[in-house]
Amino acid sequence: MCANFGNAGLVAVLLAASLPSPSLCAGEPPAGSRIVVVSPSAGDARIAFVIEAIEFWARVFADLGLEPVLPDADVVVSPVSNRALETYARRISQFAGRPGSFDPHARPSELTAIDADVVVLLSTQKLMPFAWPRPGESRFFVAISAAGDDSAADATITRNVIAHELGHVVGLTHHDEPTALMCLPCETVSRPEGPSTFRPLMPEDESRLLELYSGLR
Repeated sequence: MCANFGNAGLVAVLLAASLPSPSLCAGEPPAGSRIVVVSPSAGDARIAFVIEAIEFWARVFADLGLEPVLPDADVVVSPVSNRALETYARRISQFAGRPGSFDPHARPSELTAIDADVVVLLSTQKLMPFAWPRPGESRFFVAISAAGDDSAADATITRNVIAHELGHVVGLTHHDEPTALMCLPCETVSRPEGPSTFRPLMPEDESRLLELYSGLR
């Protein structure tokens, strides 16, 4: 269930065993929805990467003749109060593939108190990034691993991991093309070609988005 994006060790995971019905997983965020990015520092480069990923998905939707469903992000710099979110993210990451006594649906109050449809935690930990659907709701908790060595290659990997996880938020699943954005597994050497920072979508990804959102135009 993991997509390895290269030497930086960043792993994208969708914990499919916990998914609600496809309609809940992929449903359109309601009008006025929010994406809240929780960051330990205002200078975190990953904040810009989240914004770039949202803009990428807006272009994808526009190219398909669809209204974008991901809103602009609000950023909350919270180096102390996000401790509960960090603990919850670590436990979800460790939970992947290893069911046990941990109940990943028992969300901390610090998370449920955030008025947002998508909460993106820019973690200070090395963990498996994920897009975790909140049961019974079209809401997600997304966690992104701590940044790597700040090289250009690492930045590209991080951008693609974030875009990959937001791809799950809008309803896409993994497929076996190793050079595409929603890959599982991913080729560890290839980089996006041309001016795009992001790996390409597959035709089936675009068909899935049209299937999910055409009725909302």
